[in-house]
Amino acid sequence: MTQLTEMSAEHAPRRFSLCLVDREVDDAAVVGWGMAFADGAVAYLPGDPEMGGRRRVMYVPTADRARHRLSRLADVRLIWIDPDPESA
Repeated sequence: MTQLTEMSAEHAPRRFSLCLVDREVDDAAVVGWGMAFADGAVAYLPGDPEMGGRRRVMYVPTADRARHRLSRLADVRLIWIDPDPESA
């Protein structure tokens, strides 16, 4: 079990959130969450009305690509929940 736990941790995806920032009213909200893998990322957006209103899942090459797609609609920031394993 120890070896399986170590392997699981080593290959675990890195979690992130996508946050909508409204500078005019000094406000922000989380509009989605995701996981970044070595070969791509998955983002889940539960359906914020300001981001189109419908629930969706995005499969993208990188977490930043999900942010980029949403930034066409609003000011969206990528926030890493888990630290970068390369810098640990």
